[in-house]
Amino acid sequence: MACGQGPLGLRRPGRHRVPQRRRHPRAGARPAPHRHGRARLPEVDRRPRLQPSPSAAHPPEVQGRHPRPRRGAGGHDAAAGPHRLRRGRHARRPVPGRRAEGAGPVQPGRLLPGRRGRDAAVVPEERSVSEVSSLPWAATPAVGHAIGLYAKWTPALDAKIEAALQRLRDASIEHGDGLVQSSSLGVEDMVVTDLISRTGLPVHISTLDTGKLHAETLGLLPQIKARYGFDVEVFTPVADAVIQFVRKEGEDAMYKSIELRKACCGLRKMEPLGRMLKGRSAWITGLRREQSGARGDVAFDEDDGNGRRKISPIADWTWAEVWAYVEKYAVPYNPLHDQFMPSIGCAPCTRAIAVGEDFRAGRWWWEDSTKECGLHAKS
Repeated sequence: MACGQGPLGLRRPGRHRVPQRRRHPRAGARPAPHRHGRARLPEVDRRPRLQPSPSAAHPPEVQGRHPRPRRGAGGHDAAAGPHRLRRGRHARRPVPGRRAEGAGPVQPGRLLPGRRGRDAAVVPEERSVSEVSSLPWAATPAVGHAIGLYAKWTPALDAKIEAALQRLRDASIEHGDGLVQSSSLGVEDMVVTDLISRTGLPVHISTLDTGKLHAETLGLLPQIKARYGFDVEVFTPVADAVIQFVRKEGEDAMYKSIELRKACCGLRKMEPLGRMLKGRSAWITGLRREQSGARGDVAFDEDDGNGRRKISPIADWTWAEVWAYVEKYAVPYNPLHDQFMPSIGCAPCTRAIAVGEDFRAGRWWWEDSTKECGLHAKS
């Protein structure tokens, strides 16, 4: 049989060329897809999306993949069939081209508590908000600027802004000192804080420091003070309860089961939130209907199931409108949003999203259930 021919004497495509440099793949690694095979997948749109898709648009077969991309021959991402649609090398790496040391997708093992220096403390501690993050993407610039990628002013946005401002005014009149903004310090909540500032009303601003937040998240606190003059009240978990939980279940308990992950959220988020809302009659959030299927029916004003009103003034805004507002009014935001992280929580439980994934796919990505910690779960 002639070299490069199949059993029927037909030339095998791609076998007649000898590469200039041969690389030896690792044992068990899948070969990288050959460039000649790209034409066989016309149904795959290879152009990168510039914003995360709403949760209704689920990408084919992306759920349940291994959280770390496998490498094939030549160091390229190995395709696992025609359904592998994400462009991980572009969507998750901070810099295209040469790979910087430590750069790349955030993997669960790299974020395990106890493996990232001071940021991995199991209980809240005194931390400088200007502390440089030790996370992999902090060493290199972002792939793209979130404003440039997402911002799009729509004809409806002016009216939506006025409506949101009026909702905040109405809530302040009705609840007075009983009103508080519970801010996640995500971009939506930063927009809400800016709207509150524009009303000139005395609304309290509070946030949760779980002890596992990124340094970039905490870095917004002095910016809020400098920009708006607001002193954000920070609520932290009960240290003894966290210590006992970690001693019993381990520092990586959140990866072991959904029950343990929710227990961790309960200690670090739910209990402090209860103290934040004690004595309050209403709280303000940055929830939007577009964020996930579970939030698709978020109301502007609803009962939270605990006798309080829950106000979501930008519930009808789109992702593009949020960023258009940020651009126009120069709203400070978490730089991790530039790293393809539309939803940012605790560091061990947050990763960048891939192309086509929905907004909250980077939260608790090892779970297939609804991506909620309990703060906004309906009773």
